[in-house]
Amino acid sequence: MKKPAKRTKSRRWISRQPKPATKPQAAGPKLWVDPQPPAERMERNLKAAALLREWMADESGYDEEVWPALEQALKEDPIRFREDF
Repeated sequence: MKKPAKRTKSRRWISRQPKPATKPQAAGPKLWVDPQPPAERMERNLKAAALLREWMADESGYDEEVWPALEQALKEDPIRFREDF
């Protein structure tokens, strides 16, 4: 009868850390933070608001002139103008 082989150091039991009681929560999406300082951001926002007011006050008639052609193009080939996601 053969003697059983001796255990080597590589076959020893390794003590493990106990599992946590709950699973760790997945990290949510990071929120975007504007890198500009608040003063610069306020100035940029005021300029954008002024530009929008200027567009709304425009009485040149350009949008009324161009809209029918744009609407027709959108109706003819709507997929061409769709954004790819």
